[in-house]
Amino acid sequence: MFKERKHMKTSQKVMGHVYAIFTILVWGSCFVLTKELLKGYTAIQIIPLRMGLAYVALWALRPKTLKLPWKDELMFILIGITGGSFYFYLQNTALDHTYAANVSILVAMSPILTVLLAQLFSRNNERLGKYVYIGAVIAIAGVVLVVLANFMPGFPSLGKLDDLLVFNDDWGTYRGTAWRITAASWLDQPLWRKLLGVGPGMMHTAVANWAGADITDRMKTFYAAHNEYLELLLTTGVVGLAAWLWFVAAHLRRAAQNWLRPGVAPVTLALVSYLAHAVISIRVSMIFPEIMLLFALLQVFCLPPEEAAVQEKPARHAKKQKTAAPAEQPGLVRQWLPPIAAGVAMMAVCGAASRVIFGFLF
Repeated sequence: MFKERKHMKTSQKVMGHVYAIFTILVWGSCFVLTKELLKGYTAIQIIPLRMGLAYVALWALRPKTLKLPWKDELMFILIGITGGSFYFYLQNTALDHTYAANVSILVAMSPILTVLLAQLFSRNNERLGKYVYIGAVIAIAGVVLVVLANFMPGFPSLGKLDDLLVFNDDWGTYRGTAWRITAASWLDQPLWRKLLGVGPGMMHTAVANWAGADITDRMKTFYAAHNEYLELLLTTGVVGLAAWLWFVAAHLRRAAQNWLRPGVAPVTLALVSYLAHAVISIRVSMIFPEIMLLFALLQVFCLPPEEAAVQEKPARHAKKQKTAAPAEQPGLVRQWLPPIAAGVAMMAVCGAASRVIFGFLF
């Protein structure tokens, strides 16, 4: 029972972080999308569209009526008016008068105000350490710099930091160019190709057809988007990208539910590292089969344990034996730090050895 509770708590924590990241991505994109919608709709017209889509999505997730007392209903109505309709009206109006970057920064400051109010009015004695405040300040400063450097006209140059903060064609050894032409090629496709893609391995042809006579020498060098997800969007379409993301999400969700089982954590960490690196890298044909083998191995590690042998019933007058207390499980750090450190050491040794053995190739 103790092990099951600890396992459930860890799984819920991992899935909570996954849902939080997804929420951040969706919420962050709404500022730019709303800015575009304001070209054809007013600030008030966007509110029922947003609320309608939210209602449909929530109804699809839980198609049941939730019965609440009238006091709670009235409280939700008040929250909906102030935190929903009135808030989005002010946000949409602000987006109509200033840049999306400025509005996003102001809204991003609201969690700090929430934390401060929680310290003052919380009944649960919520207290945060100094490291939380330091981390929040550093994170917000980084977000402000990135947003202003990319979206605010006339923002002064930060010198060498511009190479890191400003996302243009030269960013990431010209990955900016690869991403831009890939996205532009997909947008230029007809609807059915946007859904189904131009075909695996056809990125270079699609980019050449899109650029035509305006293709540059730099564009001719890209046979991959250096972003697996963006390349999948162009070559396999929305359907293919959605299928891959669903496949990945299903496996990671199962891994989170079985995090404490032997073998699950290291395989999951390896897959997450690959998936994160895929944002700025290409899909190497020699490595991808091993990645699929890792997904298969993860499924094996997540299989339900075999049923224990049926124990014989004790005699009627036999003394009952005391149930042994569950053995204390080692923490994740103690359990996985040695193999991770060994893996890093082996990578370093193999890298140095390959340089010596195959030095004639360099």
